[in-house]
Amino acid sequence: MMTMRNKFSLKIASFVFGYILCGMAGTTGAQSLDELHKLALKEGGTVNFYGTLAQINAERILPVFEKRFPGMKINHVDATADKLAARAITEARGGRVLSDVFQMALENVLQVIDQKLAVDWLPPEAAAYPANFKGANWLAADMVIIIGAWNTKLVKKEDEPKQFDDFADPKWKGKLIAEGRDVELLIGMAKHKYKNDEKAFDFLRRLAANNIEFHKGHSELAEFLVAGQAAACVTCYAHHYPPRIRRGAPLGYMLTEGIATITANALAKDAPHPNTARLFYRWSSSEEGQRAYAAGGRLPPHPKVETKEKIRPAVLYPIGTDEIKEWKKYEKIWKETFKLREAVCPVGLLTHGRIIVKGNARVTGVSISIFLLRRIFRWSFCARFVRAIRWLRWWWRRCSVCLRLVFASPSTTCTRRRSKKAARSISMERWRRSTRREFCRSSKSDFRASRSIMWTRLRTDWWLAR
Repeated sequence: MMTMRNKFSLKIASFVFGYILCGMAGTTGAQSLDELHKLALKEGGTVNFYGTLAQINAERILPVFEKRFPGMKINHVDATADKLAARAITEARGGRVLSDVFQMALENVLQVIDQKLAVDWLPPEAAAYPANFKGANWLAADMVIIIGAWNTKLVKKEDEPKQFDDFADPKWKGKLIAEGRDVELLIGMAKHKYKNDEKAFDFLRRLAANNIEFHKGHSELAEFLVAGQAAACVTCYAHHYPPRIRRGAPLGYMLTEGIATITANALAKDAPHPNTARLFYRWSSSEEGQRAYAAGGRLPPHPKVETKEKIRPAVLYPIGTDEIKEWKKYEKIWKETFKLREAVCPVGLLTHGRIIVKGNARVTGVSISIFLLRRIFRWSFCARFVRAIRWLRWWWRRCSVCLRLVFASPSTTCTRRRSKKAARSISMERWRRSTRREFCRSSKSDFRASRSIMWTRLRTDWWLAR
């Protein structure tokens, strides 16, 4: 009888325990967005979103979430990815976690993960994403695609490149431009297309033989193509081209293959609003949220969501966790092959920065000329301003002398009545003493101001001694 009771009690206990586990699983995984919304409202309805979304995109995307879930408010902390990562790490070391959700470049998300500041959790919506677009604790939210592009007036229809390998053809020699920091091209070719480092390095050597001209900034590359200063661009951002083509620019771009750099989501550990953070994370990963991202001008990685512009290539080579870990290795090969080095610009005093230089070859002439014009304009404005200040100071000094003479004290009047010889000797001695003092006090940089002061005194004393 006792054994029967014990078995019965064990069955009840196991049933209750299983029910509790199912409930816990339901709260974390199978919970609907509406149920999660109710829990988020109890936390205050605020989510601290550490994201690199540009304001022009954030103003169109984030209000969609707030409208979909009434009572929710997103506190968008906007900064560059490296600054957001540094801020999160600093806050955690100070014992005060303020972030709920991270959304920034994958390399910076991995930096936060290395510091154990992210939760090892993925939303149920992650099942729809390809394996290259997710990890154990991050999920792709957005991406930027590197493609090839060209000027249709300078490139014939039959010569248009169909893949990156076409740019290695000798017919492109002296006609190509690129961004000197886009190591992703080499990594994507080695890890995904060729799946062999030697083949990728051989492609890079053939590409370098075409004397690529490097410039800093992908927007600048697009403008160079529009202006016809180069026939084709090897590493361009896909989203730069549809708007320019609509405005009538003679451009074409590659839609057969591309390199995808990932902007990833991650859930902050010990987040102050965990349910609100999960709600935003799940919504942004869902088809609904990804459509909002697409409508807001971003490029969603969700396979079922089409982009607003036709910029997604047929084949993508994503730069994921494994690729980022080997970044330095490929960066070294990239720089050695193209003979790139970080060098001070020959007009470094004007540019106040460092630029990418290809060996001893020509340095981005147009870029330097733009910097020169900007600096000359600033200097000319400053020079005019300084001249105006000096002119006003000159007139103020002379006016002050006149005012002192008009409202002269009796002692000054007596000095005027003295003999010219005595007054001149007194004023000259006083001038010598003041000159000596001024030279002792002034530094070399203040020499001009000191000379002006002494010259004013000399003229004043001479006028009094007449």
